[in-house]
Order: sequence, then structure tokens, then C-alpha cells
Amino acid sequence: MRGILDSRRISDDAIVITGIGVVTGFGIGYDALCAGLVAEKSCVRRLDGDGANRCRVRKGAFLERFNPSDYENTTHFGRLARGTQFSIMATDEAIKQACVPRALASDSQVGLVFASTRVALEKTQQFYGKILDKGPRLVNPLVFQETVNNAPASHICMRHGITGPSLTLTSGGTGGIQALAIASQWLGRGKVKSVVVTAADVADAPSQSAHGYARGHAPVELGGIEESCPFDRRRNGYVLGEAAVSLVLETWSSARNRGVDPRVALCGWGMAHDGCGPGRYHHDGLGMEASIRAAMEMASKGCGDIGWVLAGAQSSKVGDRSEARALRRVFSDRTPPVTALKSAVGEVESASAPLFIAAAVAAMRHEVLFRTLNHEEHDPDCELDLVKSTRRAYVDTVLANALWFGGGSASVVVQRWDDGCARGPSTTNAECSA
Repeated sequence: MRGILDSRRISDDAIVITGIGVVTGFGIGYDALCAGLVAEKSCVRRLDGDGANRCRVRKGAFLERFNPSDYENTTHFGRLARGTQFSIMATDEAIKQACVPRALASDSQVGLVFASTRVALEKTQQFYGKILDKGPRLVNPLVFQETVNNAPASHICMRHGITGPSLTLTSGGTGGIQALAIASQWLGRGKVKSVVVTAADVADAPSQSAHGYARGHAPVELGGIEESCPFDRRRNGYVLGEAAVSLVLETWSSARNRGVDPRVALCGWGMAHDGCGPGRYHHDGLGMEASIRAAMEMASKGCGDIGWVLAGAQSSKVGDRSEARALRRVFSDRTPPVTALKSAVGEVESASAPLFIAAAVAAMRHEVLFRTLNHEEHDPDCELDLVKSTRRAYVDTVLANALWFGGGSASVVVQRWDDGCARGPSTTNAECSA
């Protein structure tokens, strides 16, 4: 993709995002995400309900009071896993916003890449729990088909008539960017005309408890802070959250021919691995540095071109420090403004980077840099231009990072689309139905 989006010279092959759908703890829909970020709110709250009293950790970033029947009052939708429901809801919004015609999807011209870490965990627990409790003959066979990680992708394809290539990734926090990379390659090779990239992860008490006993989820040190506070000296582990994000990708020529305004351009991506050890990050962030440099090189961007960094920082003592060091080496100790959005939305794993892209589009629209919440105590090991309060700023090019337990790193560069982002969502896109 080198050079396809160079200032005002735009190639027909430029990869653009024409539709965005979001479900987060802020609520259902892209507008709910924008409103929450602009208002400097947080999705993190104390756990309640079944199982909360058995959970070692006490906080998470959840969508409260979600009733599936309020979205779609059908038996089929109601019996799906929560993560599958969120994935469908986000994809519905993205496809409607991008005006992807069903005829195009049914003609094998639309592909799907789905990324998740634990979207099937809910149904897996139900199915095997029943087997252990009552035996295999009394287990509902309909539950088994929802225990596989590609179940959400199958439901999305059936719902929207997508007959092109479909792929499911289970690569943890870097999966969202890997999905974008695969989608851009499909488009670049002309395999399809549009690709839906959907990423989702949800959290529950058992998974949070497991992360807690693995000494990752806050509070790692009992008695310490339980909030997500990336780059803060008090940081004491991440807080799991849940989200589903869907992005519709296509080439600029395709979007132009369909009369659809792009939201943002996907300029470059990079991936690497620390190769350090199980469950560890390299203390100097070598993998993260490599992925940032690769993304910027593909995007043909220099250090001065990046106007804002959305960090993958999750409030991990080693992870935050390693990312900060990587950023300082890449930008020669004069980093662009940096925001760690996981302080507001929690660790949403595979959905992280797609969510950051959605937030970047919101920032471009509102001309603000969203703040990092809960940052009170400076850490000299994380010396960055951290956005501690919302800033007014014209955002042109954004670097978003993702990292995963064990050293996986990925980065993506997106750029403002003058004809779309500068004036916000187009009336054409917003009013067009799938």
C-alpha cells in the first residue's frame, strides 16, 4: 500500500473504511462511543449479578442492562452467545452505514474477517458444564454449535448473505489489526470488492477471576488500585472489558463508484513479536518498536506526520513501560500526544485496535484528543506527552497500537479523509439501509 495515499494525491487503490459499527460499555452504536469519549466517561464499574461474589476481581467494563430482545425479539437471536449478539449488532450498523448491497454480498464480492479471543467462552462453559453435571444425553445440541470461535462469523454471513471468503482469527489483542491486514490484502488482489472486519470480546466473572489469579487483572497486588490507569506509577493490572467493532473496508474506487463517503483511510500496518517468553513483554518493547516502524514505513509516514498515538497500554507495569520506551525510540524522545483509551473502555482484547480506529474517526470529526483517565502519578519510566485532559486539536494522521500477552505487537496508521471525515458522517451513508 506504499504511496497510495500521499497528501492530496489519492490512488484508486487506497484502502478506505466506509462503515463503522460499535458496541461498548458506553452503549450500542457508534454515537454512544462518541458521546462517552467526548464526555470523558468510563465504562469501568463494580461487578454485580451472578458469580460476582465468587470473583477475585471486583471491576470490569461492561454494557449494563443489556436485553437481547430489545434489539431483536426472536428466539434465534436470544439464544446466541452475548459476544455473537454484539458482533451481529456492530456488523448491522457498519453494513448499513456503508450501504453494502445484499446483491454484492450474495455475488461473492464481500468477504468477512472475524477476530476474537474468548467470544465462545460463555457457551463453552454452558455446554461442558451441563455434560459434567447431567451427562451428554441431557445437553442441548444447539448449544454445541455456538462453542466454536467461528460461530459469530457464520451467523454474520448468513444474516447478510455474505458468500465471499470468511476467516476467523484467534490472535488475542493483535487480532483486530491482523484482520485489517488480511482484508487489505484481499482488496489489493481484487479477490473481493468489500471486506467486513468484525472483532469482539466479552468478559464474565470466571474469565476475570482466571485473569486475576494469573496476576494480570487488577488488583495484581492486593490493596493496590483497582482502576485501569495506564502509564501511571500506581498501575496495578488491567481491567477486562467487552466490545464489538465492525469496519467495512473497500478501495477508494469502489466507494466512489457506489457514491459512498469514506470515514478514514487505512494507510499501513505492521506486526511483530518480542519472542521473549510465555506471558512476558520485552522490557524495552522491541516487538512494539518493530511493528510501529513497519506500519509507518508502509504508510510512507515520518515521525512528524503522526499527530496522535492511541496506545495499546492496558495498565500493566511491564507492558506500559515497554510501549513507552518503544515510542520514545521511534520518535526520538519527542512523541506525539498519546492517549490510552483502555483506561475508559477496559482491555477489550481483539476489539482494541478497531475500537481505536473508531475513536480516531470521532476525534477527527470533533477535532479533539480524548484524554487518558485515572492518570495522577507520573512514572519517569513512561515519559510521554500523555493527554491527561481533553485537548482541542486538528487530527490528521493517527497511529494505533495493539499488544498481547506473551509479546505480540501490531500497529496501524489511519489518515483523515478530507471529503468524509472533515464534515462527519455523510447524509447518504447514514440514511442508506442495507
